[in-house]
Amino acid sequence: MSEKMAPLPVLGPGRKIADDMPHNRGADTLKFLLIPFVCFWSFGFPDGRGIVATFSGFAIPAFYILTGYFVLGPDRDIRRKKMKRAIRRALITFAVMFVCYFAINIALMTADGVNWREGLLSKRTLFNFLVLNVWPYSIGSNIWFIQSLLYVYVFLLLADWWGWLRHYKLIMVLSMLFMVAAGELAMVLNFHILDYAYIPGGAVTRALPYVLLGMLLREKAERLKAVRGWVYLLIFVLGTGLAFGEIYGLSMMDKLVYEGHMVGYGVMAAAACAWAVSRPAMKRTVCSVHGQSYAKRTYALANPLYFGILIVTSMTARRYMEIVSLFAGIAVYVLCMLISALITAVKKSL
Repeated sequence: MSEKMAPLPVLGPGRKIADDMPHNRGADTLKFLLIPFVCFWSFGFPDGRGIVATFSGFAIPAFYILTGYFVLGPDRDIRRKKMKRAIRRALITFAVMFVCYFAINIALMTADGVNWREGLLSKRTLFNFLVLNVWPYSIGSNIWFIQSLLYVYVFLLLADWWGWLRHYKLIMVLSMLFMVAAGELAMVLNFHILDYAYIPGGAVTRALPYVLLGMLLREKAERLKAVRGWVYLLIFVLGTGLAFGEIYGLSMMDKLVYEGHMVGYGVMAAAACAWAVSRPAMKRTVCSVHGQSYAKRTYALANPLYFGILIVTSMTARRYMEIVSLFAGIAVYVLCMLISALITAVKKSL
């Protein structure tokens, strides 16, 4: 963030919410740069050893951090207005995705003669979906991201009203400890709650700690600007080594149960986000102009495109399924970029 700006006056209901910070091109640039890593983490990369896909694990935490940075500002009134707006948007997005994904899965399962009702309404399935943010069907598994954000927005808004956000650093540390204990170290600590060997990424076990970390970066924005770029790069590289070291070490001990909660990923994401938000006045580029919109479109399109590619291939060229699966991450990324560029061009022409 550049020079501290006084809060703008609120313009009234239904109009633009006043903000307490200028536009940050560095953060939007990072969002654009994170898009391929989200695709590779979700759908793989054809490098033979899964190194690129494993490296890409920092992208999701980075998006959470950036969310916290933009929403959780120092001005209480503006912060609450932002959270209310974020809740509305997240709820609408979640509802639309839920209806679309549910309809697609039911249609495909019915066409295959599968009874989709079996197991869907079991207590365990409902608990997994409603509490742990685990989508019960194959297509639409990325819905957990917006679902977890919705839960966190509601919690943080209530916490703000109750005065808990004064202690947000403590909440951040405690949630991070639980995230690691219930994920990365689950087998090491013999984690066992309600017959779960580990807790996957969700509202408490990824979204909450990283969103609050974004709030911390917002608080320290001026100090971050004084740090040289090579320091962030060094921390990012060290985080990369830590993430691969954690995965390798746990694998050697036969204790690796879940890769989404690696401490190294958090270090990588924090370094990348700190670098980005400390440079709000970067040059105007394609990345800074379209980072936000392209990231949103990729989130909406990536999962359906991935399964669409696999379904079409299985119906028309089944013998190439293995090759197509290997390159699916790249294909999804390229298609998302092309579709986003086309949408942008159409909007400009209107």
